[in-house]
This record gives sequence, structure tokens and C-alpha cells, in this order.
Amino acid sequence: MQTKANTEHKARGVFTATIQSTLLLFFTLFPLMFMDTLIHEGGHALSNLAHGLAVRLFYVHPFSMNGYTILNLPWALTAWDYAAGHVATFIISLPLFIFLWRRRSVAILPFVMLFPWTASHAIMTVSGIAQGIDDFNYVINMTGWPAWPFYTIFSILAVVGIFLFVSLFPLLGLERKDIRTLFVIPVGFLLWSLVSLLV
Repeated sequence: MQTKANTEHKARGVFTATIQSTLLLFFTLFPLMFMDTLIHEGGHALSNLAHGLAVRLFYVHPFSMNGYTILNLPWALTAWDYAAGHVATFIISLPLFIFLWRRRSVAILPFVMLFPWTASHAIMTVSGIAQGIDDFNYVINMTGWPAWPFYTIFSILAVVGIFLFVSLFPLLGLERKDIRTLFVIPVGFLLWSLVSLLV
């Protein structure tokens, strides 16, 4: 009887810990996406303003859709204006990650996770370049540079980002080989995506 009670108590503890980890990831994704979008679109906007271009719309949010920086004169953009979003993201997120890595905790999880998040998203940049819909397609077309260096750089960034993202699992209450990860990560992202869809 005691063994059965212990087993039930342990099962309840695992269930509670799994729900807590899922909710922690879910709530972390909102500030994480907001910071990512703010810095990325802010990079575009600052570059545009530096070239004397008026920003008509600056749209950022914490959801799973793209943000926007829209200009009055979109045909006046340079290759740098298109690249500035990605460049600003890494110039800000990487030093922040390095500075906070030794101080990492749940309290500052979105800030510590910003670089792994943006770096792992480089796989979407690779996909976007392949489909001809990424900011760097404009850079490639305007400069005449080959596409393969961009594929190489962003593929490496994606691998580094995924590795660092996994290394932060303990802050979510998960171990690297924890079977609960198979529930927590997809469900956390799914809930965030569903809220984004509703909004």
C-alpha cells in the first residue's frame, strides 16, 4: 500500500512539474518574440532613419507572425537597410547572452534565451533565401554576391542556436534526455501559436 501511495505521489509530482515547465516555456515565448521582433524591426527602422527615410509604420508584437517596418519610399532602400534587421538582432542578442550566461536563471530566462532563439531561427532564414522571400534575397540581388555564404553562415548559426537552446532546458525544469521534453516543447509552442492565431 505504501509503495502504491509513493508511486501515485511521484506520478503527481512528475505531472505537476511537466505542466509547470510547459507553462514556463509558453509564457517565456511572448517576451522572447517581442524582443526579437522589436530588435529586428528596430534595426531596419534605424537604418532607414539614418538614410533619411521616413518610417510610416513600425509594427512589433509578441506573437508568432512577422513584424513590419514600412516606409514612404520603399524603392529607396539599400542592401544595408535589408540586412540591418538580422545584423541588429545578433549585435544585441549575442553580447547579452555572453554577459548573462553565468548569471542565467528562470528570472532572466527570456534575455538568456534571446540569442539561442534568434540563432536557431536562422534555419528559417536559410529556407527564406531558398524560397526567395527573405531580406537577404534583396541583399544578394542588389550586391550580386553568391548565395552560398549566406546558406553556410545561417546553417551554422541554426545548429549553434539549437544546441544553446537545448542547453537551457534545465532552466525549464528539464534534463537533456528527459522524456517530458517530448511533451513540454511542442505543447508550449503549440499553445503560443494558438494564442497568436486567436489574436
